[in-house]
Amino acid sequence: MPYCVCRGDHWSPVNYFGVIYMDIMMPRMNGWDAARTIRAMNRPDAEIIPIIAMSANAFSEDIMDSRLAGMDIHLAKPLDEAKMINALKQCVAERSAVKLRNDL
Repeated sequence: MPYCVCRGDHWSPVNYFGVIYMDIMMPRMNGWDAARTIRAMNRPDAEIIPIIAMSANAFSEDIMDSRLAGMDIHLAKPLDEAKMINALKQCVAERSAVKLRNDL
């Protein structure tokens, strides 16, 4: 179930989330701005949590915008389960000592 990292004055505990799948087109704040905000936060997990962009736009400039915003991978919609799992594995392998089960 999706969960909002910030609800008013309530912030998630440090290291509560293992990965963020971020939609680019969201109301109020787009995914790129949200990713930049997360990366700029003064908390130890802000720099290391994998952020995976999800967007219907898959042009090279959209992918570059995602990378410049601090996202690790840009996935194009419609989403494919295998690509989502591979993106997760890649991010975790690059950013963490955590090992995923082989059956994922």
